[in-house]
Amino acid sequence: MDPELTTFLTDRFAEVDRQFTEVGRRFDEVHRQFDEVHRRLEGVDRRLDGHDQRFDALDRKIDEKFEEAKRYFGVLAEDLRGQLQTVAEGHLELDRRVTRLERERRKR
Repeated sequence: MDPELTTFLTDRFAEVDRQFTEVGRRFDEVHRQFDEVHRRLEGVDRRLDGHDQRFDALDRKIDEKFEEAKRYFGVLAEDLRGQLQTVAEGHLELDRRVTRLERERRKR
């Protein structure tokens, strides 16, 4: 083979080999960066899991407080209903007495 051609091809192959080596180095760097991103995302996932657990606990607490408030206001409503019933019965009794007194007064 022609020495000039051999030198040319050797140089070209050496350049191609150098470029492949550079591409491999860049791929290694990209791979390292992806590993770092993956590590960070795992940390974010762990933190989000912690937030999810806290939100679940908060939801349960809100539900408990809501049920407690519902029971409390149910008791208050029943008490108010009883008090209104007492007032209504008292009003009816007063109305009967007034009516009876008016009848007695008319008879005189």
